[in-house]
Amino acid sequence: MITRLVLDPGKFIDTCQTTSMDVTAVVPSGAPLAYAWTVTAEPAGAAPTLSTGGSHATFSTNIPGDYEVTVTATAPTGQATSLSFPLHVGGAAQAACGCQSTELCFNGVDDDCDGLVDCDDPDCNPTAVCVPDPGAGSFAVGVALTGGGAACPPSFGSPTTINSGLTGAQSCDGCSCGPGQTTCSLQSIDYLGDDQLDNCLANNLVNTTSAVERLIITSGESDGNCTPAGGGVASGIRVSTRWPDALQTSLSCGAPSGSPSLPAATWANMMTFCPAAVQGAGCAAGQRCVPRADPSVGSVECVLAVGTASCPAGYTDSGPKYGGFDDQRSCGACSCSNPSGGSCAGVTLHQRTSCGTPDDRVVPFGFGDCGMEFSYLLSGSPAAPLCDSSSPVLGSLTPTDPFTLCCL
Repeated sequence: MITRLVLDPGKFIDTCQTTSMDVTAVVPSGAPLAYAWTVTAEPAGAAPTLSTGGSHATFSTNIPGDYEVTVTATAPTGQATSLSFPLHVGGAAQAACGCQSTELCFNGVDDDCDGLVDCDDPDCNPTAVCVPDPGAGSFAVGVALTGGGAACPPSFGSPTTINSGLTGAQSCDGCSCGPGQTTCSLQSIDYLGDDQLDNCLANNLVNTTSAVERLIITSGESDGNCTPAGGGVASGIRVSTRWPDALQTSLSCGAPSGSPSLPAATWANMMTFCPAAVQGAGCAAGQRCVPRADPSVGSVECVLAVGTASCPAGYTDSGPKYGGFDDQRSCGACSCSNPSGGSCAGVTLHQRTSCGTPDDRVVPFGFGDCGMEFSYLLSGSPAAPLCDSSSPVLGSLTPTDPFTLCCL
């Protein structure tokens, strides 16, 4: 089917003015097409001039009025598609057409009769340029624009978005952690034997038994467990106790929850390639006359090939480019780790006459009760920790549909 028609300067012209016509046609097989151009409607007495060359043609006439031109593209299989379009000619009738006032830059004709054709004519310098000819291979000549999905300017064909720098998140979103817990504890040092009192008073660790009592308070509590007055009995001998010099602090995370979701993959750089829809003459051997890039909008002359190829002479490879990606990633289970910020600051050791009485007296850590005459507990408000929630990304993210972009 014919997908694009470009008229330069347009469908409204004056007598003896030339308009350039270019079409883009494609078939599913991608096979080369043959083109036929005809004038299918014209005013009486008109003598239009139709110059053709593949998908490019020029039209001029000496009589004003409405004209119709038809172009037919035919595949090697015989499958054909046609497009008819109007041309409207104004101005006065002319017996014959002579030189034009300006050069049309992509018709291969010396329109203004100055001996210079297309790119060779200074009139075309603002819009046309000679670039190295990439040959008859797979490279298309055109311009590359900054940004993906950009519209191609006049005199260029359909856009192709090309990308580089594929990135994917290292973890999934959507997970959270339940309340963490800070545990503050003191493990008693208990003395046994007939000399237990002397050893306790001297803080002599001989004749000690394994830890029997532990005081514990956790975040969310204001008071911990209480050891009763009188201590314990081992082999009928009363135990003396001394508490350690510092609290032991343990941090743990709460249960993970949530439904993890995978952030979309992104491209670091996106560009749009626009193939030249028209080509002219007037360049040296090994060059082509094509529409000029516009640096003011971030465009540059380039050639593009599907797949991986070596750049033609005169062009520099702009690095790996792709048309898409294959995303086989998924999210793993939520988890919680790295507890931090939990603290036992403000937790103190309290002494009571018995566990059931409120007669608190704060005693220092390292305190020894060598007769176990009192009860003990920890009191305060331990600060709960915060934890990192995460969900690992599983699987692979791979760029696909490679392109080779080579620019001047």
